[in-house]
Amino acid sequence: MKRESKIVQLLEACEPEELLALKRFVASPYFNRQPLLVDLLDFLTEHKHDLEQTDASEAYAVLMPGQPFDDKHWRYLLSDLGTLIERFWTIEHYEADEHRVLPDLLAIASEKGLDKTYRQTERRVATLLTTQEPRNTRFFEFAMKSAEQSYLHFTRQKLRRYEPGLQLLSDNLDRYYFLQKLRYAGAMLENRQILQGDYQTGISPSWLQHLEDTDFLGEPLIRLYHATLYAQLEENDESVFQNLRSMLLAQESSLPIDDLKSIYQLAINYCARKIRQGKDVFVSEALELYNSGIERKLFNDADHLSPWAFTNVIKLALRLKRFEWIETFVAKHGPSLADDFRQNVLNYNLAELYFYTNRYDEAMDALNHVTMNDLNHYLGARVLLVKIYFENKEINALLSLLSAFIAFLKRNKQISSNIKQTYLNFCTTVFQLCKPEVKNREKLSESIHATPLLTDREWLMKMLMR
Repeated sequence: MKRESKIVQLLEACEPEELLALKRFVASPYFNRQPLLVDLLDFLTEHKHDLEQTDASEAYAVLMPGQPFDDKHWRYLLSDLGTLIERFWTIEHYEADEHRVLPDLLAIASEKGLDKTYRQTERRVATLLTTQEPRNTRFFEFAMKSAEQSYLHFTRQKLRRYEPGLQLLSDNLDRYYFLQKLRYAGAMLENRQILQGDYQTGISPSWLQHLEDTDFLGEPLIRLYHATLYAQLEENDESVFQNLRSMLLAQESSLPIDDLKSIYQLAINYCARKIRQGKDVFVSEALELYNSGIERKLFNDADHLSPWAFTNVIKLALRLKRFEWIETFVAKHGPSLADDFRQNVLNYNLAELYFYTNRYDEAMDALNHVTMNDLNHYLGARVLLVKIYFENKEINALLSLLSAFIAFLKRNKQISSNIKQTYLNFCTTVFQLCKPEVKNREKLSESIHATPLLTDREWLMKMLMR
């Protein structure tokens, strides 16, 4: 069977403990009325590690001895088993989540007139609502759905009296809506900074004023996402970022991990934009955020540290000339990188370190071992090569590289206009520095300082002043 076949991918995704539960599930006649699928699952799990070498006709002969191979029947069996596996995961996922199960159980008990079951479930809901911390997106969604079922239960009784649950339902709906709207609007604004895309956030001054006129900003998480949105909308007012930073420090110990990760990334990206604008004070701000986030494992994926977080930390530390600190950081966190690209990430960052410590030949050698299959690595490596050629006075190679780099930037439709302009401005400035005699150095210096979107500003000024 081919590796890309659906059944192979489904079985490879099963953890060992899941396989035992899956076998019990498939063996249940309530879910599966084809006993042959039980045997098929047993056969496939026995050969789980060599499915790619397993011939369909041989497998069919084991399952259907004496029967000629029927390709159509075989495909139906695989399809039906795949559907069962997907259903198993859906049910497991659903039943493990009280936030989904309890509102549905309230609805069933109410619809069937099971008063005792309804009251018991209602008490479980009340306990979860009063004990769950923090009050995150899941909490507000659960509160909204539970209040909805409570109100529907009331309407089924056809009682003509005031029902406070309707107000509770409306308020919980608003809390959930405002939180999600702030989160998604922030993500849209962030994506628009990096990649081209026409997002309409639906956030207007009147919408924000409406939110601020309510009591919902009393919810810590809503207030924090409100602050992140303002940091994006009012980027030139740096006090807005400091307010966000203070709120984050005050609340981070009680925030849910997913929200904490999201807000940390938004704050770091704000610092990155400020750094590109020449606000060097944000270098240490960003490094502090990264260090704190790494210690909290916010930049981990499946127990492995993100290679982009690792690379960005080193870039920031290099700008602060913390060379010994970098060596300690690499020794401590390098093993946390996933095996598949650890060496590539280390080579790229070693090239950066070698360049900053004037070991250009070693930097070039390390770059030669970096595969350029990621846009960030590609852009970073091009800039690093430009700087090496410039400092080694290899002008012909430098001019050729700059021309190719500019052509790549102008051709690429995926890079956001801000990022593209940042690198184009860098190339233009280096072209000016390549002239035999730079005329009007003062004017060029002013241009480097004043250009809002420009990478490696400090290095450009250093080259100008040489």
